[in-house]
Amino acid sequence: MHSLKFGLYSLPGGGIEDGEEVIIALNREILEETGCTCDRVEELGIVYENRASLDYTQINYYYVVHTDHVGEMQLTDAEIENKIILEWHTLDETIGLINNQELDRIQGKYLKARDVAALKEYAQNR
Repeated sequence: MHSLKFGLYSLPGGGIEDGEEVIIALNREILEETGCTCDRVEELGIVYENRASLDYTQINYYYVVHTDHVGEMQLTDAEIENKIILEWHTLDETIGLINNQELDRIQGKYLKARDVAALKEYAQNR
């Protein structure tokens, strides 16, 4: 995902709604942000973020998704406002795009660190 407004590259993702199972949220977010359906899903890992300085903890679930079905993105108003576009890159290109970003905002730095960690884990184990 590429936010043209913030110049930020990240992996697709989003929140889990109250009462929603993680896999259901994964399928919903992938469909909304990429237009793809999840044909095969493999668990990659979990990243626990403890942002003590912000009194904030977040759990991030990472999965590898395989698909042959690409449709239309269904972005939220906030995603449209942030000028989110979908780009397809190789694994090495994606790691480079995310890792080489110079980010000022702390939230972006956390996002970058966890996405790069997940991508490198995937690269090591594929």
